[in-house]
Amino acid sequence: ITAPKPSYFIQLVYPEPLEVTSSGIGYCQPSHQSLLPPNSAIIAFRSTSACNMGNGEAIGNTGSSKIYVHNSGIFSNSNSSCAIMGRGSSTFIVEGPCQAVGQFDGSKLQCDSEVENLSPLASMNPLHNLPRPACVPGEHYTASGAAPGTYDSWDIKGEFHLERGVYCVREIKMNAKGHLTGEGVILYMPPGNKGIRINGQGSGNLSAPTRENCIENVTCDWIGLLIWSDVNSPNGDVVENGPIHMNGGSEDTWRGMVYAPGSECTMEGNQEAQFHGV
Repeated sequence: ITAPKPSYFIQLVYPEPLEVTSSGIGYCQPSHQSLLPPNSAIIAFRSTSACNMGNGEAIGNTGSSKIYVHNSGIFSNSNSSCAIMGRGSSTFIVEGPCQAVGQFDGSKLQCDSEVENLSPLASMNPLHNLPRPACVPGEHYTASGAAPGTYDSWDIKGEFHLERGVYCVREIKMNAKGHLTGEGVILYMPPGNKGIRINGQGSGNLSAPTRENCIENVTCDWIGLLIWSDVNSPNGDVVENGPIHMNGGSEDTWRGMVYAPGSECTMEGNQEAQFHGV
């Protein structure tokens, strides 16, 4: 861009017009906004869903379990007639819309509203173009647990505390006496990971970074993200990783988004277990 400007007093020594020149480059990049269905606490990326509970349903609740979704909805990307399922004596209360690409039996759910036959998601791994949280090289265990680093496997059998920051780990196992704690934590699990298995009501009090406790240039770009089980491809409905199986204890509290487009996710536990999304 070149902008000419008439000269005035300088004409005594320079009679030509004055010029100001500037250059710039413009480019496009994918938006980081509205990549996920808005105001949805549970999102299933799976494009299909079995009508037989326990055999590949997109979103399901069975047995005598009780799920309460507070102040938000659920979204199923499945095109099946059983895109969302409730079975047995289970309770499934959603204080928001129940939405699906396919259909579902609304009599098994308690939703503020029901919306069917929506357009499918553009990608079954909507966040695949985003940069990943940076991993600190090496393992850095502490007297009470661990500091940010890169780990192959955790087998938690007692108290295990995580300091603030990013943890890159391929496998997490926790048994009955295991207790995982930490605030301002991100668990990044690379493609091909073995998942998370919490058995025997091992418990956790873990929370994602907030604006108050995030670390500048480390976790502040990932406020609200607790677990990211990554996949290589935007085709996130392919089960490429180990399952995310969280069997909570009586004082279990998990705060933050669990993003696992290539994993089967199971959240269970006794009546006091709590999972808080963002």
